[in-house]
Amino acid sequence: MAFVSMWPPANGALNTITFDGRTYSSTPGNSISVQDFDVPIMQGNGWTTYSTVAGQNYVPMTSPASGQYNPITVFGRNYTTPIGIPINVPQFDAGILQANGWTQVYSITLGVLSLSATTFTSGAAQGTFIGNILNSTPGSTITILSQSNAGALQIVGTQLQVGPTPPVGANALTVTLRETLTGATNSPNNTGPLGVTENASGSSGNTFDLSDPTQTGIQFFLKAA
Repeated sequence: MAFVSMWPPANGALNTITFDGRTYSSTPGNSISVQDFDVPIMQGNGWTTYSTVAGQNYVPMTSPASGQYNPITVFGRNYTTPIGIPINVPQFDAGILQANGWTQVYSITLGVLSLSATTFTSGAAQGTFIGNILNSTPGSTITILSQSNAGALQIVGTQLQVGPTPPVGANALTVTLRETLTGATNSPNNTGPLGVTENASGSSGNTFDLSDPTQTGIQFFLKAA
């Protein structure tokens, strides 16, 4: 059994589709693996085997380097461009041009990542939330390229968390993040080093991060007179 990467319609229609008991679901701009015998049915419902960008109804494409199929006419619509110069092709024709040697050119550029919060308390368990990773691109993968203390930090999805082996006590840590998205103009893209502060256990340096849905209360620290 073979699988094919497919993207749902960029306009959000039929992003969840079920037939013969099999359900496929994704969001615009994000691909999933589809069983090869289901590909034609998915294509008939607007899914594509080439990358799509959420909200974008065209695909930047370049003609074959050999010069073949340039120009090419699809149902009365003519496409031609100098070799190496992309043109915007409507999504409903992009698959046909792709089958004739045309190539998609990604117009996505990965941005600079940042953290919503950067502190945690020494002794926190592995998986403790530190902060959200901000400004990532939908469909990308974020990993740790390097960190000052191996095992101190980890990433789950778009969250920075305490890792399996953080140092003990107060420490100033650094981490460099890597974002990867197949076909993006600058993938992989590195951000950092970013600073992360480990407060000594019992200190009052904790922060309250409103972007973390798991934090539903505010801590008050009282100081004796």
